[in-house]
Amino acid sequence: MDLSEKNFTGQDPDSLGKLSLLNSLTGILLESMKNCVNLLTLDISHNYLIGELTSWPFELGLLQLLSSDNKLSGNVDSTLASSLDSSHHRPVVLDISKNQLYGEIPSSIGDFNSLHFLNMSKNSFVGSIPASIGQLKLLDTLDLSDNKLNGSIPLEIGGATSLEELWLKKNLFEGNIPTASGSIRGKGWRGKYCLFIGKMDKNDLLSNERWK
Repeated sequence: MDLSEKNFTGQDPDSLGKLSLLNSLTGILLESMKNCVNLLTLDISHNYLIGELTSWPFELGLLQLLSSDNKLSGNVDSTLASSLDSSHHRPVVLDISKNQLYGEIPSSIGDFNSLHFLNMSKNSFVGSIPASIGQLKLLDTLDLSDNKLNGSIPLEIGGATSLEELWLKKNLFEGNIPTASGSIRGKGWRGKYCLFIGKMDKNDLLSNERWK
């Protein structure tokens, strides 16, 4: 069922919530779909969804949640925390980019230890990168670009030893670029706009020049 890139109006059909054998769905977010207990992938990207990012998609134990390019707003702290308490499974792919989400990135993100791909770019997140990011041992792609993050990059990020792509450009970071203990390489530094991408040997180091 493909309802993506539409601008539907009117009441959600309750019958969608009865699709208990549904394994994959793309389209708009429907509250009644929380009854789809076998849902594994939910793609609601490229729509005009408003309101907060609700917790029920996480509570379903989805492997992939794609909600990019909407108008979702609010703080994700309580949403992520409640999903950890109610779900026995963690997502492998989480894309909440290109929305209007704000607040600090919660330290509870480090408990989503099944993540391989995390995209939180093009929102209005503030504060520093939580050190708990380093607990995501399976993460290979992290995109936090185009937010309002500040402070320094935590040394603990090197704990994400599977990381191959790290995007941090268009933020307000300051201080020294940390040395890398994982598998990432820095290149393309342009003042406060930075891009980490690529692979490197474990003993290679990042440049230690200051960002200005």
